[in-house]
Amino acid sequence: MASGQLLPADHRAIIVWSRDAHPTGCRSTRFVSRYQIRLQLRGDLYGVNNKWIAGQLKLTDEVKKKAAELDKATQEKIFEAYSTLRDLQDEERRKKYGEIREKIGKIRAEANEKALGILNDEQKEQYAKFKGKEFKIGD
Repeated sequence: MASGQLLPADHRAIIVWSRDAHPTGCRSTRFVSRYQIRLQLRGDLYGVNNKWIAGQLKLTDEVKKKAAELDKATQEKIFEAYSTLRDLQDEERRKKYGEIREKIGKIRAEANEKALGILNDEQKEQYAKFKGKEFKIGD
């Protein structure tokens, strides 16, 4: 992100202490915005369909349309997977739920890969900067 560019006002930064943020290894603060964490948790399909990010990446109408179609198709697949649980009894539903979550994870991973695939190299690089360094809880 270019210097002086601000994230939307509702995405305030949180402070994370990190030894690796400074080249000398000294203790320094690194700002990781909630926006970056949200992108990392929700996935690349969410990011590409986000209006603010689409504007920053200067996505064409054609690319936005592809992203929206991919999002719709993904949501339909997820709905279809969950709908298989609808008619099951509680015990059966609990047993099958793990399988469904795994299936949905695969659907989302595939969609995220496709979402990145519709970006050009420059947009992928800029999007990676929006996501920031991977944030892991408990590290």
